[in-house]
Amino acid sequence: MKVARKPAFLLFSGYKHTGKTTLIVRLTAECTRRGLRVGCLKHDGHDFRTSPEGTDTARYLDAGAISVGIADTLGHYMIERRGDGAPSVSSLVVSLGSVDVVFLEGYKTVAMRKIVVLGADLRCGDHYALPDFLQHDGAMLNVLAFAAPEPPFVVAGASLPVYHRNDIDGFMAILDRLMLED
Repeated sequence: MKVARKPAFLLFSGYKHTGKTTLIVRLTAECTRRGLRVGCLKHDGHDFRTSPEGTDTARYLDAGAISVGIADTLGHYMIERRGDGAPSVSSLVVSLGSVDVVFLEGYKTVAMRKIVVLGADLRCGDHYALPDFLQHDGAMLNVLAFAAPEPPFVVAGASLPVYHRNDIDGFMAILDRLMLED
């Protein structure tokens, strides 16, 4: 696989509990096995909490700290609670360091090449319904493919490929093409 000078980006969008994280974890493991450096970004619309209740970092945040960091010999992380909205994807990518691939999760409305992960609840007999967030003008422009939990591998109103969400080789083939383009 050709390693890109700048990272290849692939976004995974879909509703909660459709398998986005599981798919990204499996793709990250496969990329790592192939010698690629992977960075991941997740958008969360539910006021996430990175530190378990009662830990030192959680206590700092609860006391009002707007930035908290934690580090050890294996790495570090920072959390910022500024109250001025979510940072842009481009500003977050910079913090990932030198990576070959960036997988993003969520970000339904971001104009970026994406795989839409469908849940079984969107299955309508012989096809899957198009998710609501794709049912407006221009929403499908950046969709490369769909991931579905089971056959049929057809999405109403879309002429894009539909892969089984466990088809790691299929998604890696998409990533290979993106890396050659970038």
